[in-house]
Amino acid sequence: MLTLLALVPIIVLVVDLVVFRRNIVITATAVAILTVAIALVGWRIDPMVIPGSASKGALVALDICVIILGALVFLNLMRSLGIIDAIEFHLGRVSGDSRVQLILLAWLFGSLIEGSAGFGTPAVIVVPLLVFIGYPPVFSVAAALVGNSVNASFGAVGTPVRIGFGELATPAVVAATGWLGALMCVFVPVLLLGMMTARLREGPGFFLDALPFALFSGIATAVPFYLASFVGIEFPSIMGSLVAIALVFAVRRVSFLMPKEVHSIKERSLEEPERGMASIIMPYVLLLSLLVLARYVLPSVGVPLPADLTHSINLFNPGLVLLLVAGIMMLWYRVTRGTAREVAEKSVRSLARPALTILIIVTMMQVMINSDQNALNIDSMLFYAFTNIRNVALPAIAPVLGAFGSFVTGSVTVSNLTFAVAQAEAAEVVGYPVMVILALQIIGATGGNTISIPNIMAAQAAGDMEGQENDILRATLPWVGAYLALVILLGLVMLGLLAAT
Repeated sequence: MLTLLALVPIIVLVVDLVVFRRNIVITATAVAILTVAIALVGWRIDPMVIPGSASKGALVALDICVIILGALVFLNLMRSLGIIDAIEFHLGRVSGDSRVQLILLAWLFGSLIEGSAGFGTPAVIVVPLLVFIGYPPVFSVAAALVGNSVNASFGAVGTPVRIGFGELATPAVVAATGWLGALMCVFVPVLLLGMMTARLREGPGFFLDALPFALFSGIATAVPFYLASFVGIEFPSIMGSLVAIALVFAVRRVSFLMPKEVHSIKERSLEEPERGMASIIMPYVLLLSLLVLARYVLPSVGVPLPADLTHSINLFNPGLVLLLVAGIMMLWYRVTRGTAREVAEKSVRSLARPALTILIIVTMMQVMINSDQNALNIDSMLFYAFTNIRNVALPAIAPVLGAFGSFVTGSVTVSNLTFAVAQAEAAEVVGYPVMVILALQIIGATGGNTISIPNIMAAQAAGDMEGQENDILRATLPWVGAYLALVILLGLVMLGLLAAT
């Protein structure tokens, strides 16, 4: 009975958005009230958990909104300076094929940002670029979110492993995660190509023509991704994407593995833009450098909240770095006060609706997480939803549970913090290798992260869209299902290989 009650808010949220396609603010508010009612009546939580969870939810939402604001200011400034026009022009010179451009941006560039920053930053950077060069807005968000999947396992210089697994992050667990993640790296560019083929309703020839390039992009990422996992958890996502970008540019020069027929979704301008390659590269080199530096330099500060809850305010916030880079660019290009004010006002206006939705959703999730403070001395609502995982189906349950955790919380790290210990204990009881089950947990979590409401709202805001979260969720869900199905299949193969040895 309690398991069903714990699942009710999530079921209502998904069905209301995907099936009935209701307004997300109204749905989120109703589901939040339902969650509080279930927590008070079914779990008999300490009433102080409500204001404590609301306070923590507000601080978490603030973190997310700062990232969105930073990305909006950065991208609106890039537009006003003509740098986005230059990106479109020079990307067309690399390849005029829309399939190649999609993989370059959503997979390779997004993975590089994920490795450096994480926290949903890749999608909010990539989506506006995809929209600007001609991809449909809903597809752009879905593709950017799916592209920002497996590399989140070692995203933000290894945070999901270092913080999420903690003492469970043994060399064996890291190696298993590196191996499973590398296999999924091969698959994700192919998945993106499949998404585009389906969206444009093209035939098999469209898919097969670009398949060699997609596979090469995945393999070029997978090999350094796996090898870097032995060097340190900070490096797989960064090194995998950097090496792959270099290799892709190398094969492009000799036209090796490139599509034979060029497919364009937007006619490319032949007029050389005012901004050259240096103007494109400089902001992103500065951004990536400061992101990596800030990750190691800036500390976290603990804040006490009601009901003995705490929140760790991480002074490293990618949004603050984006704002800093935007400020440096304004000084470098001598942006006028009028232009700066216009950029700021447009960015703040685009943030209002997503900020409200994220606040409500995150507060609801915090109530579910903190409902373990109750008079019945039982686990939280979030944990109770998957209370019976100690059975032979654990290899299939583990990635789904990881995906559920990141879908609910919007974080691979928090999903690991919530479920990793339980997954490890279940593996020992049932008799499965802990390293494989934890690898399935984190790689599954990277799939669920692509459909979390906070990430969808952030990406939608960056793409200057409003009210399309239902369509985005519907467009992304089938591909996340395919992603998780492959994770389960590869996990079973890993278990089979280990049993054979």
